[in-house]
Amino acid sequence: MIQTTDHGQARAVWHELLVYAADHLPALLLVEAVRNFGAVVWVPGVGYLVNDPELGKAILEDSEGFTKTGPGSMGSMITQVVGENALMNMEGPAHQAMTARLHDLFSAAYLDVVSGQVLAEPAARLRRELIEGRDVDLVSFMHRLSGKMICHMLGLTIDAGDETYERLWSIGSSLTAPVGLTTTRLDDADVASRRAHFDELMDHARVSFERNDPGSDSIIQRLHDLGLSFDEVKGVTAALLTVGTQTVSATVPRAVALLVDTGQLALLRARPELRASAIDEALRYVVPAPIMLRSVEKTRVLGGHELKAGRRVLILAYNLMKHPGWFPKPRRFDITRRHHRKVKYLWFGAGSHFCLGFNLAYREIGSVLEVLETLPAEVRVVSRGYARNVLIPTYSRLVVRLGPVAKQKHADDGDPAQLGEQHGAREIDLGAEAHGRKRQVGDGRGAS
Repeated sequence: MIQTTDHGQARAVWHELLVYAADHLPALLLVEAVRNFGAVVWVPGVGYLVNDPELGKAILEDSEGFTKTGPGSMGSMITQVVGENALMNMEGPAHQAMTARLHDLFSAAYLDVVSGQVLAEPAARLRRELIEGRDVDLVSFMHRLSGKMICHMLGLTIDAGDETYERLWSIGSSLTAPVGLTTTRLDDADVASRRAHFDELMDHARVSFERNDPGSDSIIQRLHDLGLSFDEVKGVTAALLTVGTQTVSATVPRAVALLVDTGQLALLRARPELRASAIDEALRYVVPAPIMLRSVEKTRVLGGHELKAGRRVLILAYNLMKHPGWFPKPRRFDITRRHHRKVKYLWFGAGSHFCLGFNLAYREIGSVLEVLETLPAEVRVVSRGYARNVLIPTYSRLVVRLGPVAKQKHADDGDPAQLGEQHGAREIDLGAEAHGRKRQVGDGRGAS
């Protein structure tokens, strides 16, 4: 049986702390300090800090009591840049009607299109470069992959080239520049800068929308076919092109580092059926959205704590996903860990604002893990650096290299062009599981 070492686990914990400390040191110190102060902690000038998974989930599912559009919420700042109908800043009947229309946007069939048109070539290229003995920076790789995804969503030329992909990713990154814990409103200069980046992306979207090509598989065309107006299309793509692409590009290098540092890449290679579990555990550990902001619309009493109307709530997903009551030995990365159904997938939210691109994120992450599973040897980390001035903590550089190749040929060592076809059934199962869970969590009922 393949086991991880305590040294490997300690190394993983250390690097993850450095990822946060590099750019979010004050926030890291704050969330670590309040972890054991109770389920809800009031901090003047900041808001209510929530450390308990059940309470956090209850808040996310109560869109009447806690909103994304009130003073100091993330939605209110998004409105400054994007406008009123950005999906991420909508509530009530209008939001419910919009999400109902988007229910099948990321169907299993569409994910297969994405795999073929967007993910297959970069995955094959990654595999080929590693087998050839090259060093590969997974951070740069994910920037290019995310940029290619943006091209696909906007209806641009898929084979636009690495320079275009990196530029589009950079635009999205600039749009999602970080804000401070005490920030409740963006200043005029910040709004103007972010709006300029958003408008540049939307100029491409408008061309695709007005072209109205029924043969296109782009998100813009799919939204057009659903009968959305261009203003509504802007609102949906604002979420997908910013938070969605940034989340995945930040998560993958950290997930790979965790697998390598703890030695569990060997376990995943031996048991590729653990891929879905490995993605779950990586997202729990990484926590793509470490803090989720809400505004208290109506005074609520949860778990004996009164949360007063007009104040902010910071749901500390970083702490929720490390709660020892729900995740024993929470700082231990374990791809065989079974997550309780009440808190599984909570890293992507709950209720009506559950992540729209949930299925797509799992497919993207899975495409990279599949490459690592099917290489003729394990990869190792050659060097790494830690990003600064980013919304989502991540690496600025994670260079990997293929280790010594064993004499026996790996069972899946085949034509890189066939990558994805060899394990197509597992990918479809993963998408189906995610789709089913999205229906459970996304409708506000959760899994409880």
